[in-house]
Amino acid sequence: MHTGGHRVLALHARLVIMTKIRHRMFSDRHLARMEEIMRAMCADFETELVEFNGNKNHIHLLVNFPYGDPQCP
Repeated sequence: MHTGGHRVLALHARLVIMTKIRHRMFSDRHLARMEEIMRAMCADFETELVEFNGNKNHIHLLVNFPYGDPQCP
């Protein structure tokens, strides 16, 4: 959470990615590799992957977007 002046800012996005018709296709190996990829993507976009989990047919991501320029209204 970021503070600035008289405001407190926190921007999170929760993403759920599912397979078509919830077909069970992700193994533990797939999930581990997807987490590596998502962490690298978040680092590239200067965001933080707070949470990653999933099972055979979907994954959950919680991404924190840092507050940018403190001079922005």
